[in-house]
Amino acid sequence: MYIKKHWNGNPQLLSKLIYFICYQLVFRPILSKIGFDKLKIIISTGLPIPPGIFKLWQIYGLNLVEIYTISEAGIVAGQKSGFPKQGDVGRPSSYLEVKISPDKEILIRNNSLFEYYWDNYELTKRVFDSDGWFHTGDLGEWTSSGNLRILGHSQDSIKNPNGEVIYLSYIENLLKSSLYINEAIILRDKKNDLFALIEINFETVSDWARKKGVQFTNYTNLTQNPEIIKFIASEIENANKNLPVNNKIKNFRILSKELIPGEEGPITYSRKINRFLAFEKYKELIEKIY
Repeated sequence: MYIKKHWNGNPQLLSKLIYFICYQLVFRPILSKIGFDKLKIIISTGLPIPPGIFKLWQIYGLNLVEIYTISEAGIVAGQKSGFPKQGDVGRPSSYLEVKISPDKEILIRNNSLFEYYWDNYELTKRVFDSDGWFHTGDLGEWTSSGNLRILGHSQDSIKNPNGEVIYLSYIENLLKSSLYINEAIILRDKKNDLFALIEINFETVSDWARKKGVQFTNYTNLTQNPEIIKFIASEIENANKNLPVNNKIKNFRILSKELIPGEEGPITYSRKINRFLAFEKYKELIEKIY
């Protein structure tokens, strides 16, 4: 694939020519239609973008880069422009000290960091240790090339019975790489197995259903169709192939209604997951498996 050859630094002349033709005839018109054809660079500052989505936008011709920022320190690390490879957020900023703790938490230190949280001295004491390291609450690791890879938030990780850490947000992003899955929430069921709540992408799944002759009337009706459940199961199995044995999803349920970000649901306005609220809201759905 051209984008992979580009990441590895060895695209051949023929590959470049084929991609140029595809870009002019297919990708550029798509970008022009959505108003993205004039963009020089797109910067993502949230959690890591699902690999499939990252790759797709770069194939379209968007110079997509990821950086790691937090309110208390600004830009911690960032990829360089030029269609970088997905999987990390680049090297740390030169003005910051960055290290990974034994439990994989990202720690940073610098004289220019904030002094304290407004009217919350107790929280300030908790996030700074005696050596002046600020505990971000985010998990990460170093790549072989010395770049920083974000694994997720500390509250988004659990330990399996063997004591191995499971990064739930990584699994969720892997699931959301599917064009047919809009949102995924990973929880534990009664047997301590990983369980996925799936919100389908109504547009792509309904297109698939029409092509396969699957009859449906609305979103809820579509999610309850046995053919759709079987199809989404195959998408989850594809994700499982890229996960260690103890990290595989054992069961799932498709949500009958689309998730609406807000205070009453398990997805916040910033698209973060409230797992406690998700478990409480869908507890009966999870327990029906057994």
